[in-house]
Amino acid sequence: MTLAVTASLLLAGCGAGATGNDSDAPLGFMSADAREEATAGGADGDLTDAAPDAADDGGDALTRQAGVRHMVVTGTLDIEVGDPREAVRHTVNIVEMAGGLVQEREEHVGRDGEGSARVVVRLPVQDAEATLDRLEELGTVVDRTTSGEDVTDALLDLEARTRALEISIGRLEGLLERSGTVSEIVEAERVLTARQSDLEAMTARRAHLADQAALATFTVHLWSAAEDAEPAPAGFTGGVVRGWDALVATLGGLALTFGVLLPWVLFLGALGGLVLLAVRGLRRRQAATALPVASTSPAPSGPPAPGAGATP
Repeated sequence: MTLAVTASLLLAGCGAGATGNDSDAPLGFMSADAREEATAGGADGDLTDAAPDAADDGGDALTRQAGVRHMVVTGTLDIEVGDPREAVRHTVNIVEMAGGLVQEREEHVGRDGEGSARVVVRLPVQDAEATLDRLEELGTVVDRTTSGEDVTDALLDLEARTRALEISIGRLEGLLERSGTVSEIVEAERVLTARQSDLEAMTARRAHLADQAALATFTVHLWSAAEDAEPAPAGFTGGVVRGWDALVATLGGLALTFGVLLPWVLFLGALGGLVLLAVRGLRRRQAATALPVASTSPAPSGPPAPGAGATP
């Protein structure tokens, strides 16, 4: 019964300190005798020893990081360049030389010489500004923004919660090695599984936040505008040039229209020829069938000639 008492009190104390919510500590299935034993037994000593350990570990961590501020830095950099593809290659080289990495990379090639690229880079926070200054040399800077969020308190809170959960899990694992009733062991294992799941989620969250604070994230947009066309000459020469361009454009449009319609004309012509041949063949058959009928029919009889049939 000491196992149930100690586990229940430990879970109620450490669980509330670690997660800050109701975690269903296994007190409901305990008998009145077990509760009396909890007040008189040695479980209080275990809890008394556990609390200072958790406080010391958390306090040491807070003391070690008291003078360090953790910032999540993000920003954008928009640059107009001559050749976006070449600028992307230079961007990758500059970022890698600074100890950063390229997280995303997109390139688009448009018409009339237009092109654009988007590169998401991760840079060490201490070298971010110097690296951005080098990237600005690739072209004409249109816009540059930088923002930061202080996540020091969030990181320290996650660290303290993680340590408290680790202590709670360690004591639960030790208590499960002792003897106890089946119901007590099952309930303790259920709570242990929940604690381990909370610890994994909290550890992953802390690692993600630490990664965001260690490397700044910047989105670099690179693009090139289409080259401006040379202005057309004015006066008579300009009129001739514009007229010639209009004629060429019209002929090109007619050629395009003819090219589009040519396959349809050939197809419809072939189909019309087949229909014409079929109609002619049908008419010939009808004419050949009508001729024998006309030759075998008797000649029509006319009125008798005068004097025919008279005897001399």
